[in-house]
Formats: sequence, C-alpha cells, structure tokens
Amino acid sequence: MKASHLIVLSLIGLLAGWASGSEALDDPGLITITVAADRGLTLAHVIRIDPAAPITARSTAELDEVVWTATRTSQRGVTIIKSDACPALKDVVLSLSRLPAIPVAPPMLRVRSPLEQVPPVRKDGFSTRMAFSTETSDGSLATIEVESGNAYANWSSHAVAKLLACWGPLRP
Repeated sequence: MKASHLIVLSLIGLLAGWASGSEALDDPGLITITVAADRGLTLAHVIRIDPAAPITARSTAELDEVVWTATRTSQRGVTIIKSDACPALKDVVLSLSRLPAIPVAPPMLRVRSPLEQVPPVRKDGFSTRMAFSTETSDGSLATIEVESGNAYANWSSHAVAKLLACWGPLRP
C-alpha cells in the first residue's frame, strides 16, 4: 500500500456517517471553520455547519431538501442561521461536494518539487482553519483539518465571506 491515499469527499457519505451516531468528542460536524481574529476587521469565531436534523440522503433530490444549520460562536455569544432563511448557507454546503479529492501523505514521506510554490497564508484579511469528517475509499471515517494553501482553504474563506450576508460581520 502506498503512503499516499486519496480521500474522496462524498457529501452524501458524510451525512450517512453523521446520522449513524458515530461521533467523537471532537467531532467537527459536517464542517467546522475557525476564523482567526484580525485587528479592526473581525473577532475570532468558530462556524459549525450541520444538517438541522439527522439524515441519510439517498439521492441528490433528497440532499437538495436538507435544511442546514450554521452556528457562529464568538466572545459575543452564539448566532444560528438556517438554510431555509439564508439560501447562501445551502450554496456554501453544496459547493463543498465539488472540491477536489485531497491526496494524503505524511509530510516527511512526500517528495517536493524544487519548483513548488509556497501556498498563500491569508485571504481577505483573515485566516481560516477548517475541519471535517469524510469517508475514505474503503468506507472508513477520517477527520481532516486544513489551514492554508489549497482549494479547501480557499473554500472556507469564501464560505465565511458568503455567510456574512446572513448574520453580518463581527467587528471588534
């Protein structure tokens, strides 16, 4: 077996795993985005996105009917929005399933090209870190955390920006 495996992100599979009740204490839900504070622009906060009720979607039509909940927690308290009142939330969730697969390999075993560029660290004045659970190609569960430099990091930054239309900014 190679050190590198492909984790295939399946939104329907994520829902099936979430609904099965196999949650760890540090379960990120469908996805958790941690936003670092940026002086003058935003307070530090955490956004957790989950289905409003346990569900196992068997088709894209069923998935399209799911109501999603996003919870934003900061020093100012908790704000909750639902996708039936904030269509941007549904767009954010469904766009997650269109991200490319993540190749996974221990960093010390990866051979890097001398031409490989350093990934960007910040976007839009704040930095994000995201965590989510996924099914691997053999059906086992994995928790992934991404901090910067790829499509997932860019997705989390765009998700934070898109959800601002629903609950407004957290200005210091």
